[in-house]
Amino acid sequence: MNIHLYEAIFILLGCVGFAIATYIYEKKQKKKKLICPLRARCDTVIHSTHARFLGVEVEKLGMAYYGVILLLHALMLLNPTFYPDTFAFLAILFSSGAVLFSLYLISVQAFVLRSWCTWCVLSAFTSIAIFVFTLLSPFHGARELFTEYRYVIVILHLIGVILGVGTATLSDILFFRFLKDFRISEEENMILGTLSQVVWFAIALLIISGTALYVVNADTLAHSGKFLTKMIAVGVLVINGFLLNSLIAPSLVKISFIKDDPMSDVRFKKLRSLSFALGAISIVSWYFIFILGALRGMTFDFMGLLTLYGSLILVAVAGSQIFGPRMLGNSKNMYPDKKTTI
Repeated sequence: MNIHLYEAIFILLGCVGFAIATYIYEKKQKKKKLICPLRARCDTVIHSTHARFLGVEVEKLGMAYYGVILLLHALMLLNPTFYPDTFAFLAILFSSGAVLFSLYLISVQAFVLRSWCTWCVLSAFTSIAIFVFTLLSPFHGARELFTEYRYVIVILHLIGVILGVGTATLSDILFFRFLKDFRISEEENMILGTLSQVVWFAIALLIISGTALYVVNADTLAHSGKFLTKMIAVGVLVINGFLLNSLIAPSLVKISFIKDDPMSDVRFKKLRSLSFALGAISIVSWYFIFILGALRGMTFDFMGLLTLYGSLILVAVAGSQIFGPRMLGNSKNMYPDKKTTI
């Protein structure tokens, strides 16, 4: 592909993405209703609590990302000889992150909000297109770049593990601390939601860095019990996080954690038990990944590790159902005065 045409495609995609993010931002600032094609519910989505990630409005993140893409490729078009490896590596890194973030936002629309924003979906497709064209770039090879920056990838992998372990541990500690009155308030739910977003960021780092490491050393890692089990554990974390986001988080402020509460709906009693189980799966998976990463230079049988991991999950889930309610104390006739709003 001609280099000028290649960069022109990137500039076009950057302009489309930046225009979408700017449109959403301006409408929100002026408090005007979005024109939402395909009879979608754009305003429901962009004004939800999920329209912020780590305290920053999603459209601002989009404007920053597409703005960088637009600027860098405009510079490339003006000076085609300028294409350092560092820029190519960062382009793959950021576009990979943008795709994962887009998939996260789409899953939130589909399974949490159950509402769609046409502009948000179009932005997701734009970020996917940028990622695909980045991978298909004729000016660099992904494997060569990942090999050159292998130590950077390893550092990102370690950051993901440490961040995930720390945040998952803090989330569990705060969860039981918040349950002193046997309910989760809106404010406490927001804190847990922010920590959940940090966990998603850590998972994204593991997916990106893990994939890059596999590309660099596919022959070895394809037969590595440690690596394969770690990736399965990451997959479990993704599914676990999806269930927490779609089932538990939307109803958390409605759940009574009083044991055998006669005022609690049967559905919420089941969600209470599920919240304990999913929390146990999360903490076991993160520490399992952390410990495997710490055992450097040691080899393990894949089926043996997988069996161990599965056994730990089963024990943790069973323990959560036995000891989770007990950690809350005797609360059969106790009803909190905390006012919660839905």
